Parts: sequence; structure tokens; C-alpha cells
Amino acid sequence: MPEEKVRLVVAEQIVVADVEHLRKNLGPRGEARVMLDHLGSHAQVVSADRLIPTREAAQLPVLS
Repeated sequence: MPEEKVRLVVAEQIVVADVEHLRKNLGPRGEARVMLDHLGSHAQVVSADRLIPTREAAQLPVLS
């Protein structure tokens, strides 16, 4: 049997969600709940108030 090759793929993804709401309303065994639990144990959680909004250059004159 040929030796199995293992490839590590790293992808940065951002998920924005109301985690408390989802935990209260998702079924305990559904696919979305399983993914939420996986993200909760493997992802870095950042509070929404720590997010930095970005703007396109065309939007900057409107902000000043």
C-alpha cells in the first residue's frame, strides 16, 4: 500500500456571529452547533467592540 501523504492547509477565516444567541437557539446536535462548538474550542474569539472598521479611500471624505 502506498504511503499516505498528509498536507497541512492553513486558512484564515473570519466568522462574525452572535454566539450567545446561536447557543440558545441551535439544536445541540445540528451541523451549525457542531461547527460553533468547534470554532469555540479552536478559534480566537474577539469581542465586537475590538473590531476595527475599514473604509475605502472613496469613503474617507464623507467621514471628515
